[in-house]
Amino acid sequence: MEYLYDHSHHMDFTVGFQINTHGYVSGERDGHAELVRTREELDTYYGSDADGNKNAYLPVLAKYDGAFFASKALLLVTRQESSGSVALSVEGVDLVDDRLEVQITRSAPVLGTMDMARWVIGIELERDTLLEKGLTI
Repeated sequence: MEYLYDHSHHMDFTVGFQINTHGYVSGERDGHAELVRTREELDTYYGSDADGNKNAYLPVLAKYDGAFFASKALLLVTRQESSGSVALSVEGVDLVDDRLEVQITRSAPVLGTMDMARWVIGIELERDTLLEKGLTI
């Protein structure tokens, strides 16, 4: 991948999950991101999530316990698409100034389904790396 800016603050990451909550949230800003630092913050996030589809989260959240958050943080990114057939892929995470920027590519088929898709992507980041790069967590 060719970057058009200094990417010396590229972050190593793992996509832990990608959940399609099969809906549209009116008034939600597309591409919203939230950095989650503890299990309690994660419980608050999915417990207050506006789409009401909490069951979509439950199977993947079990691994995000206190031991996980002792060494990592979880960046949650939401993305709304006009079709559930649109595939998303996280290509990179960079620290630019004091914010994290996530590069996401989307692949849309010629013919897609007529459903709305609201994706929640969980990106795992190393806690020590965030602190080394100067991000307050």
